[in-house]
Amino acid sequence: MSKIWLPLLLGLLFATAAVSQQNSQSFTELNLGIAALDGYGISDFEAPGGSLMFGMIKQPSENFVVECQIGAAFPSYATAKVSAGIGTLNKNVMLSCRPWPLMIGPQFKRSDWTFSVEFGTTNSISFDAGTIATVGYRMSLDRKDKPIKTGAVLRPLKTITAASIIGLFIAGSAGISDVI
Repeated sequence: MSKIWLPLLLGLLFATAAVSQQNSQSFTELNLGIAALDGYGISDFEAPGGSLMFGMIKQPSENFVVECQIGAAFPSYATAKVSAGIGTLNKNVMLSCRPWPLMIGPQFKRSDWTFSVEFGTTNSISFDAGTIATVGYRMSLDRKDKPIKTGAVLRPLKTITAASIIGLFIAGSAGISDVI
């Protein structure tokens, strides 16, 4: 029964954000990171990972932002994140909670870049990770934010990067990541 609450909560958040008249932005975010397995120290960082997330950020008041994301991840296959904090749509500091793997920590966003450090419990509910550090690049899905004649070089680069991450997910799923 508890497995149905997360999709229901995320669906409700997305539906609420979609119909609201507040400042909001839909996005795709490509994240690369590294995890400290079975510990929290710098010397414990040993496992690479990545995710391709879809989300929405909303600014309900002048200096308060809320966002939710869901997507595919490697090595955990799927992930989601709910965040709230201070700032604007383009520059903010938030506290994030990731239900799978269970992690909590700060997230910083400046322009199209996000940075986060999240802490877990080093057990199976946190996918054996004590700490996850990530860097992400966010691409807006709102058509009004995309100029027509710019990005001729950047679009193919984004596509190649997204395809590379999807390849990592497939490799991890097939057990090929142990060879790479």
